[in-house]
Amino acid sequence: MSTKNEWKIKPTSSALSWRYSRSSSVTVGHRTITPTLFSSMDSPYPTYLPQSWGVSTNPEGNLYFTRATSPRIVTDANLYDSDILQQILQVVDVVEEKLAAFKSTNSETTEIFLELEDDETCSYYLIDHTLRVQFWLEEVSTDDLGMRASASAEHLRLDLERLYWMHVEYFPAHECRGLNLAVDELTDIMIHGHTDQMTSTTSTFPYSADECARFIKSLETLKGSAHCPSTYSKWSIARMWQNVVDQRFLIHYGQEHARVASNISILDINVSSQTLLFKICDTLGFKAPQTYLRSLNEQWVDEIAHSNRWKSFISACEVDWKMSLLVSFAILISPIASSKIVAVPAILLCNAAAAAAIVLLIQHGPLAGRNHASDVSWYLSNADSRRFGLQLTAITFSLPRALTLWALIISSMQVPVVVLGLKLAAICIGGAAAFLVVLSASVKIAGPISFWFRGLWSGLRGYFHRAPPEQSSV
Repeated sequence: MSTKNEWKIKPTSSALSWRYSRSSSVTVGHRTITPTLFSSMDSPYPTYLPQSWGVSTNPEGNLYFTRATSPRIVTDANLYDSDILQQILQVVDVVEEKLAAFKSTNSETTEIFLELEDDETCSYYLIDHTLRVQFWLEEVSTDDLGMRASASAEHLRLDLERLYWMHVEYFPAHECRGLNLAVDELTDIMIHGHTDQMTSTTSTFPYSADECARFIKSLETLKGSAHCPSTYSKWSIARMWQNVVDQRFLIHYGQEHARVASNISILDINVSSQTLLFKICDTLGFKAPQTYLRSLNEQWVDEIAHSNRWKSFISACEVDWKMSLLVSFAILISPIASSKIVAVPAILLCNAAAAAAIVLLIQHGPLAGRNHASDVSWYLSNADSRRFGLQLTAITFSLPRALTLWALIISSMQVPVVVLGLKLAAICIGGAAAFLVVLSASVKIAGPISFWFRGLWSGLRGYFHRAPPEQSSV
């Protein structure tokens, strides 16, 4: 075990917490219940801690320990273990010696968090309840703390406040001197977000209008106990504040170049240019890949995802894929066996379109579970490649529609084949195709042709998914 002078103290942050990634195992078994166990007549043997130390429980179930002095010490190390207790007490002396050099620090509203890494190293950070920030006693890079890049000192402060609220969420059960939950301010922010979501399609607020309404209702209930909040109230409010401040950081709140709409890019990020592969697929796919790429890029502006907009986008995609599945099935059961040259390609295209639609529906349907913003960010960040961007995803999403349209075109060729004969129909179709290619190259009619196909597709989809007629009530 290290002595007091051998401890290595290193900065950490709430963002680097192992709280949700720790793996541990517990052995369970049957036990004997002694008479009067846990009743008022029972006198259990107490578990002792040093003077001023106490134990608390987070609403999620984690134990943590605090020292009720100035500054207050917080740790999630198991102080019931005597060896760990001695290690923490040594580290406390080291950190307090470093803190003593900063005479301007208000120790009454300051907390020190300690996390043992091994027998020689302990991580730490401090929080200030008055100013709502997390801070350290030495110079440290934001990259080493798991924080994000910032544009200015004021922008950095927003991320430090986010870390502060993470700490309050993780350790809300003890008395916090100087803690101000600012419930009234948070309620006003939620009201603004509620209005913004209802009146704008490009709102940057992280919650939907319905979610904001529920939060406002909860906050109105919590206002009565704001002067003496419970552990659960502090946890809930801290979680809400954390997401609000995180959103402010992402939109560069209070900065010269603030993001006032979710579809506006304000960061200098290299955008992948369209590759030759994408252009070929886009032409063959009747511009469907371009449509999907535009929508996907709107979901990933400056690499920021919005769960509400993603849900709407995926819902629209599902309608499109289901429509492809329906049309493909209709072509397969139609009498297209008049010519094998026409029937075989049409059947193969229908099968490919149906398979692509089914796979996409399984991967991105309701059971996929990508409803939270973090899940959407994970998905889009993995789909976003340095060379292609989201182009490959757009091509994949457009496959059912493109293959179905090609199946429609090929299956419709059975009419000239039956009427004119195979050879004459092939000559007529080939000549028409050559004429369209030449005309397309000269007057650039690819746009109008693709527009016509998109209009046909939208009309078919609207017909099959039209709303039922309203019934008059008596």
